Amino acid sequence: MYKLTQQQLADVAKYASSNLYAYCVKNNIHHLVVGSSGGLDSAVTLKLAQLACNLAEKDGYELKSIGMVLPCFSSRRSIDLGRLAIRSAGAEVIEINLDKAFSALMNNAVEEGIGWQLDDIEPDVTAADWRQRRIIAQGNIKARLRMIHVYQVAGLLKGIVLSTDNLSELWMGFWTLHGDVGDYGMIQNLLKGLELYDLARYLGVPKEIIAAKPDDGLGIGKGDEDQLHAPYDKIDEVMITFYQQNEPHIINRRHSAVLPAVEGVKPEVVSELVARYQATNYKRWGTVNLTRSDLHLPPINNINLRGDSENQA
Repeated sequence: MYKLTQQQLADVAKYASSNLYAYCVKNNIHHLVVGSSGGLDSAVTLKLAQLACNLAEKDGYELKSIGMVLPCFSSRRSIDLGRLAIRSAGAEVIEINLDKAFSALMNNAVEEGIGWQLDDIEPDVTAADWRQRRIIAQGNIKARLRMIHVYQVAGLLKGIVLSTDNLSELWMGFWTLHGDVGDYGMIQNLLKGLELYDLARYLGVPKEIIAAKPDDGLGIGKGDEDQLHAPYDKIDEVMITFYQQNEPHIINRRHSAVLPAVEGVKPEVVSELVARYQATNYKRWGTVNLTRSDLHLPPINNINLRGDSENQA
């Protein structure tokens, strides 16, 4: 079975932290801010950030890592693990309770402003579907509310926010647009099921965090793998096999791509995971900006500021 060697784990830690440190020096950054949910991803990110701070200390460059605990109707367990992750990494701690802020949003502008006017736009949606959509939407608001405060602290300190997303969740579209992605990502291309847990052990992430059930803490389902309908290692196996068995140009064609057969994963689950990947492709594109050519406007270098009648196309 695929598994990173100790040397590969050492290399990941070395190059993730050294590249982050070099980026900070180049851009005159002195503070790294991480939202600490108590989960594996933020705990690993905090550990890597502290390694970058250690490199900075050796060179006499001031660089501090800050972990933020941002409970929003969160479980006591996740709050305690969030604090543990920060202490374990040796980072500074900032804690802000978001319960009241979230309640204010729900009671005022967000929900009352929208009300059930959406029924007129999609009249065929059932009440049960609306309830589920509201649960997901509220979870996304929690994520965005957390990110507002993480960026507020980073802005006040003239620092940067570190992303805590991984490749498995990127594939599944399992993150909140404008709510999870930061300024600099060290683990975005690491597989959660097949790589990230071993890296966590290598870095000395507390056992309680490694053993904890993966949960985004947004109150949407009974944990991450419950929402995704498969454990992370199986998601990784399905997606790796899917990529390896299909040409790049048909990966996102729903009826052309070959579905892989993966031991221990039911065909209907494979189909669901691939469908989820394809349906969330728009999230991986990020913001789409039309070019000047798309808009049939002249290139910037062809603009005539004098306004002469010569052709500017």
